Amino acid sequence: MIGRVLHPMRTSVGLIKPRTPFGEDTWLLILRHHGDRGVALVPTKGEPKPAVVDLAKLELRWTRVKITVRLSRLQLIIKRGKQVLGTFPIAAGMPSTPTPTGQFSVTDRIVFPHGGTYGTFALGLSARQTHLVPGWTGGDQVAIHGTDQPGSIGSYASLGCIRVSEAALHVLQRAVPLGAPVRIRA
Repeated sequence: MIGRVLHPMRTSVGLIKPRTPFGEDTWLLILRHHGDRGVALVPTKGEPKPAVVDLAKLELRWTRVKITVRLSRLQLIIKRGKQVLGTFPIAAGMPSTPTPTGQFSVTDRIVFPHGGTYGTFALGLSARQTHLVPGWTGGDQVAIHGTDQPGSIGSYASLGCIRVSEAALHVLQRAVPLGAPVRIRA
């Protein structure tokens, strides 16, 4: 289940605003629920953290779409329920700038013009890069995005983000909603 934040919400891990820094509606991944109480995965300045939320204050929806990233196999899998929508090779973080592992959610859906560094589309994640390189000005949010370096797919070549092909971006853009779960495994 996912829930859209309609009004600012105070939680044990901080204030949740109804809009992300990129201007998207804030959708939370609900990890557990019982009645009007739930535990949501809340994006923070660091790792996302679970926090109790009042589900009656959220717009709730179900999603069966999930993304699994297997860093050891350099592979991204998109599923809807048990149906595999696509399995794609990726580029992941280099040893000095590793892609973080854990349970995350999609926080942003960003469309780019053709011919850009990040492909035509990106999914911003609640994951944060804690190993930033000196001089990097691109922020610490990890994303799944395209690349202008197609030869890097299938290697550990990024600063922590997950690079995919345009074919993968097409499926991600069509199928993955805000709030969808993303599991990144070593």
